[in-house]
Amino acid sequence: MPGWTNTYESTISNFLYGAVGSPMTAPASYQIALFSAAPTDSTGGTELSGNGYARVTVTNNTTNWGAAGSGGAARSNATAITFPTATGAWSAATSWGAFLPDGTTLSVYGDLTTPKTLANGDTASFAIGALSITLD
Repeated sequence: MPGWTNTYESTISNFLYGAVGSPMTAPASYQIALFSAAPTDSTGGTELSGNGYARVTVTNNTTNWGAAGSGGAARSNATAITFPTATGAWSAATSWGAFLPDGTTLSVYGDLTTPKTLANGDTASFAIGALSITLD
């Protein structure tokens, strides 16, 4: 199950409960990343790097993320998310994360169902509905 980082949980809580100086607006986009060591609520994990790896920027709208599910709790990617083609072997990807547009604030993360190692020429992607973000 995906988890929200402590930083983002605080931001959401401050917004919902009217903390002064804590305005929140939906980000225009997210940067989807892959990790070889999973992030946690308070640590950043180890993001893949090198050999053509780059984050994928996904515009934040209902075309790309679909509408919230029953009760407004779950959202999934409504379009495929495709990373650049590997120009050499990538470390085994074990998890994913979504960064805010600043590129430094990790908002949500989750484990991959099956870790994936990419060889030279492979392309990593998330099919429609493969990334699901849930509030419960």
